[in-house]
Amino acid sequence: MEKFFKWFIGIFLIFHGGIFLTVGIAILTTISVNEENNYLFFIFPIIGMITLSIGAIILSRNIKNNIRIKKLKVSGEKIKAEVIDIKKTSFQINRIPLCKLVARDEKGNIFYSDMILSNKLNLLYSIGDRVNVLISSENPKNYTVLLDL
Repeated sequence: MEKFFKWFIGIFLIFHGGIFLTVGIAILTTISVNEENNYLFFIFPIIGMITLSIGAIILSRNIKNNIRIKKLKVSGEKIKAEVIDIKKTSFQINRIPLCKLVARDEKGNIFYSDMILSNKLNLLYSIGDRVNVLISSENPKNYTVLLDL
């Protein structure tokens, strides 16, 4: 569900930015900008460009993250790690806080999962449980914690 929110926010911002940019350009082409209207009509295309670029950044980060996880599933090393903590973040969705799993492997390396709703996380995992972690063989900082959702 959280992944859906990321995609939805990116698409919504692109759509919203496109509408504002289109309306702003249409307004600017139909009026003449002079000292009377005080360049107020430049606000629409500026808002459109800002929201369009933020939406594009969010979507590109989601796409890159999905590609990274697919590469790790194909060529990454799968290890088991023990959950040592469930950290609450300051973010919320519908007043439900988002949390991260903190896991440690046998070598003492610490791994953090993606953010997930705390009500799902508390049902699935508790401290002491084991989770799967995919680690890149070339770069050990490139990892992902596999959550069974």
